Amino acid sequence: MLLTRSSSQTHIQRPSATTATPRLRQCWAGAPRHDQGTQHRGRHGTPPGAVGRTAYSVETQRLLKCILTRQAIKTTLNYLSETNGELHYFLHNYWAERPLAVDPSVDADDWLVQLAATPWTKVQDPRRSSVVSAASEAAVMNGEREVSPREVAERIMRLREHIAKEMAEDLARVPADNTEVLKRTLSKTFTASEVQPPQVL
Repeated sequence: MLLTRSSSQTHIQRPSATTATPRLRQCWAGAPRHDQGTQHRGRHGTPPGAVGRTAYSVETQRLLKCILTRQAIKTTLNYLSETNGELHYFLHNYWAERPLAVDPSVDADDWLVQLAATPWTKVQDPRRSSVVSAASEAAVMNGEREVSPREVAERIMRLREHIAKEMAEDLARVPADNTEVLKRTLSKTFTASEVQPPQVL
């Protein structure tokens, strides 16, 4: 190697591949380079080119949770309408009074915490009894039928987890969808060029 001095610092000039000896070229070939095979790690252990968690990604995560939770609520309401009239009645009213908006400033987990922390609630609608009997209908009429909001929240969370797995499978197909979009674009471009003859100037 050649050393060249300047007024401020000393520079190391690396010989070219043509002037280097065979042994030196062999050492260069076996030594790892910073731009090939190795990556510098940042302060948090991530490569410099990796995408970190930004404010935009946090908002997207919250929006995604809101969408998942809302879909789980709708599915739970559909199931409860056929299996448990009291829980359906309670969840329907609870959601009407405390709607879950699809907004990046809304935390769906907080909504579920508030639901699960709600104490046992009496249902006073005689048309929503899940047990078909005169005694149960009389109890509902008198406001004696109680439901567990925590049970409702657990049902929603189980369904949300199931929907999230289905969505993960759909998101995993995005690279294949991108490839299909490019194929369709090329096909459409070639078809358009074949249909329209070139203009003669």
